[in-house]
Amino acid sequence: MERRASRTAYYLNRRLGYLALIATRVRFPASVGVWVPVADPEREPWKVIELVQLAFPGEIGDRFPFIALLTDHDVVGFEEELRGRGLLADRDPGSAPSPSGEAEQGRDLEAHDHEKD
Repeated sequence: MERRASRTAYYLNRRLGYLALIATRVRFPASVGVWVPVADPEREPWKVIELVQLAFPGEIGDRFPFIALLTDHDVVGFEEELRGRGLLADRDPGSAPSPSGEAEQGRDLEAHDHEKD
């Protein structure tokens, strides 16, 4: 099942190791891991990475990759890159990603993000 972003936001995929700015109604990449919203789009990417580094100390390095996915065409190009690295998820009905505790962590990060304002 295809999933789309309900709002424009920064999304983190810890397993994949990417931070992405994904626009409203753009399809989530069919990658390994779960895309979790972590910040509103008004922030600069490097500030969001700093926030994520505070939330997950030791997991997120200084050179954490960032990508802007503003159209479905952007997602297709990104998936081609991921395919070459073996990082696309199997899309069998039984292997679709399901919500997990990471979604709760995403909400916690957003709350922390707003507290800093």
